[in-house]
Amino acid sequence: MEDVHMARELNRLKQAFVDTVQPLPGDAGTRLYADGGNLHLQVTPTGAKSWNFRFQLLGLPKSIGLGPTHTVTLEEARAESLRLRKMLLAGRDPKIELDRERHAARTAQKQTFRVFAQEFVKGLQGQHRNPKAHQQWYSSLETYVYPVIGDIPLADIDVHMVLAVLTKDDAWNKKPETMRRVRGRMERILGAAAVLGWRGPDNPARFTNYLSEVLPANSVAKRVVHHPALPYEQVPAFVKLLRNLSRSTSYVALDFLILTATRTGEVIGAQPKEFDLLKKTWTIPASRCKNGKAHRVPLSAAAFDLVEPLLTSNSGVWVFQGSRKGTHISQMSMLQVMRGLKERGLLATPAVPHGFRASFRSYAAAETEFPRELAEAALAHTAPLLERSYQRDDQLARRRELMDEWGKYCMSALASPSVDDRIGPH
Repeated sequence: MEDVHMARELNRLKQAFVDTVQPLPGDAGTRLYADGGNLHLQVTPTGAKSWNFRFQLLGLPKSIGLGPTHTVTLEEARAESLRLRKMLLAGRDPKIELDRERHAARTAQKQTFRVFAQEFVKGLQGQHRNPKAHQQWYSSLETYVYPVIGDIPLADIDVHMVLAVLTKDDAWNKKPETMRRVRGRMERILGAAAVLGWRGPDNPARFTNYLSEVLPANSVAKRVVHHPALPYEQVPAFVKLLRNLSRSTSYVALDFLILTATRTGEVIGAQPKEFDLLKKTWTIPASRCKNGKAHRVPLSAAAFDLVEPLLTSNSGVWVFQGSRKGTHISQMSMLQVMRGLKERGLLATPAVPHGFRASFRSYAAAETEFPRELAEAALAHTAPLLERSYQRDDQLARRRELMDEWGKYCMSALASPSVDDRIGPH
């Protein structure tokens, strides 16, 4: 039985009425009390009370239950009624829309962060400059994120869970650069999930005006740790030590890395096709350069004499062949050489292969008149925007002069006899 007062005004019902209304004596059916705007209070003969949204679409009467009054308040029922009326106004069937929402919610329970993230990262492969950069996404998520929220449904992930990822074992302070990247990757993944409808629009991994309120900015937390480097004054003696001890592939590769002031990944991945023996240049492709731009390295006489025999006798894919056929030496090969020298007491100064770039930079500043910008270009460091706007070429000829000077300097100890081969303080 329906109440006769079906006036069109909104918000007719009072909370006190909702709390106290009871079925009338003799009622055999459900009684409806209109609140206006399609919302009704439904009272059954047993006294059960609930909210009901009633509407017509294409001439057909329809209704949607909005929940019992002991769970859904009057204000909540009115808010949901307004949302459903807007669907009607847009020409959509609220009943169908609610069914879709419920289905999406049930599906979202099965769409965990791990499942979605794996598909998302797979789609990024074409955007990454090399396989290593792509693999870093997988490994960082596996190491830091999945153990905490990997099996949580996307829709349930909140800022407290994100904080748990970033602060576990004090990682935000101990590994600031790594966790900065992890946070950014989570933000992108959760943002994509929101766009695709797997969660709401709020992104709990955003930093500005959100996580920044409780986490120190990376510029504050980050402690710059420089790669241990050999003082440039000790480099000639170190090169002499390398050449006297062994001519194995890892030793030669480290020798070449020093002479060219390049990075480990650039050297171990070197291929014969990248070298022009007539022009005495080595062009490192953009995929192996940190700044994503190809870098031409002018080969000094010392570097050329070192690599030329390897190129002319090499029929393989790699300049520095690994122990297994078709592979190059590993990322750790040159570092192991230096560790071995330290263990044998031949290298007292803490140093790693990457540190020779700093040795080169210090030499250029202290022992030559070449401008700072040229030394930075030799290291393939990206120049400030203003400098790049005026300096359009890669200054190959000038850099060749600098690398020739460095090559001669590195070779300077070979001609002089040495009683003590140890490098560093004794």
